[in-house]
Amino acid sequence: MKTFICTLFISFGLMTVQAQDISVKAQLYKDTVGSEEYIKISFVVQNAQNVDFTAPAFKDFAEATSSGTSTNVSFINGQMTQSMSYNYILTHFGKGTYVIEPAIIEVEGEVYQSDILEVTVVEVAKTPDPMSEMDKMRSRFNMDMFNIDLEDLFNQMPSLEMPKELEDLIPKNGDKTPKGKKKEKKKKKKVYKI
Repeated sequence: MKTFICTLFISFGLMTVQAQDISVKAQLYKDTVGSEEYIKISFVVQNAQNVDFTAPAFKDFAEATSSGTSTNVSFINGQMTQSMSYNYILTHFGKGTYVIEPAIIEVEGEVYQSDILEVTVVEVAKTPDPMSEMDKMRSRFNMDMFNIDLEDLFNQMPSLEMPKELEDLIPKNGDKTPKGKKKEKKKKKKVYKI
């Protein structure tokens, strides 16, 4: 019964996704980058299952590297929205304006494509790269959290003194018997021969 309910829920969710508008959008992290920065772009496919994705040729660029895909599923007002992002890092040839052709997807015989985008490469970027700034913040936070001088930490801790009563009970330098207790002699059993 539980399996049937789960299957019904998943099927209903997929029908809801398919009933919504299918789209593919190109999203640049920055539309103006510095000459030493990479160009980061994602092609986001929404509300589509079994997608045949074709990336642009990136003919204006020195190199295009896929940085993987990511999936996002959300429920808003009872409606399920699903998106798949195809992420790329592009290497440019230096200052200038570059054109990013559309990505194309095919879903059940229907063809969709993203918009054509332009990105400008300048000598020095005016705005910081949001991704690298976030990475810098994370690394600073982690360094502050874990970059601790342990010797300094232990030197600042208050010293604890053991009460004399307990100190006498702890064995010293190889002595197996705590102080204050005498070693008990083992009683020898008498053996009688018959």
